Amino acid sequence: MIRSILCSVVAFAIVSTTPVGAEVRTERIQFDAGASSATLTGKVTGDDAIHYTLNARKGQFLTVSLRPDNLSANYNIYIPGKGPGDEALYASAGGGHEYTGQLYVDGDHTITVFLVRAAARRAETANFDLVVQVTDEQQPLPPVDGADQAAADDDPWSRVAMEEKAHGPLLERQATLPTELAKNPAAIASAVVTKDLSGLITGTEANFDTMENPSEVNVTITEGGILDDDLIGVRHLISMARNKNNEWRIVGYRQGELRRKHLR
Repeated sequence: MIRSILCSVVAFAIVSTTPVGAEVRTERIQFDAGASSATLTGKVTGDDAIHYTLNARKGQFLTVSLRPDNLSANYNIYIPGKGPGDEALYASAGGGHEYTGQLYVDGDHTITVFLVRAAARRAETANFDLVVQVTDEQQPLPPVDGADQAAADDDPWSRVAMEEKAHGPLLERQATLPTELAKNPAAIASAVVTKDLSGLITGTEANFDTMENPSEVNVTITEGGILDDDLIGVRHLISMARNKNNEWRIVGYRQGELRRKHLR
């Protein structure tokens, strides 16, 4: 039985340069007295970037949610001492705009918001809200406003049936992945379902059977941006088990579609 929920850390090698004329700003995140979260509003255009710095301790849980009006906006999270050009702790381009993970080092962590290269070249603009939370124990993000609270109270995904699908094709794709991904279930799941996506990954969540030395995990990938008048999104649930070599292997696959009838 799956009991604990923790989104896996997904590491990506991100190398970037800042073009001449780009605006790069650094802002420190400060929580109000007694608060553990903050909502920041920003805008990036073209090659602009905003670096949000936040001091947090080893063992604390960091939750980040990017809510842009342009899905070409993404963010990277860097551990203290790292930044653009270094390996990222998490990259939303591969894992989705929602992240929760337990930190393993003390100090200033950086969240960098930017546009993907193609959108930057077109000088597109993204307005966004960035919700950041740091807690000693894992907790859901507080709602931004009343509308978000209503959505949380009546999650339409809870009414979507997840149907069994053949997982053989996913196993075949997993066999072609780099060996370094074998110990990262969220990265494995994202890689094997990419070929089947018609929209964008908007969320990735890993549910482990236990927090210490887990042996089973269900990774749920939420796909949005589907170009269909009726289809709102798709959820892919990839079940994995860990073998004696500490590698995760796919053992099951389920899929569910959220359609407009579920919102009525």
